[in-house]
Amino acid sequence: LLAIWGLGLAAVDFRLCIYVFLVPAFVQITVSNLTSLLTHSHGYRTFETQDQSANNPLIALLGWGEGWHNNHHAAPLRWSFQRRWWEIDPGAISISALIALGLVRV
Repeated sequence: LLAIWGLGLAAVDFRLCIYVFLVPAFVQITVSNLTSLLTHSHGYRTFETQDQSANNPLIALLGWGEGWHNNHHAAPLRWSFQRRWWEIDPGAISISALIALGLVRV
């Protein structure tokens, strides 16, 4: 499906393929890799877990809350990674908005 999407965009205009498909894919892959790398080596730990996961505010900003990785490892089934008032989780805010609009059920 992704290949069809990319080829379809390229058929319309190659710039669409670059800016609507390739650049966002590159950013997504880069942020995912940074999340895995930096949240297991740099940051602070709110919870004692069996691994070396840490909360990293920079990755939380870039990855829409994914940087609150120690919080996630402490409670992996929670959809909100925020535990302190200042740990802003844009992903959870988006989910809350979808719930409020009746588009998603928990």
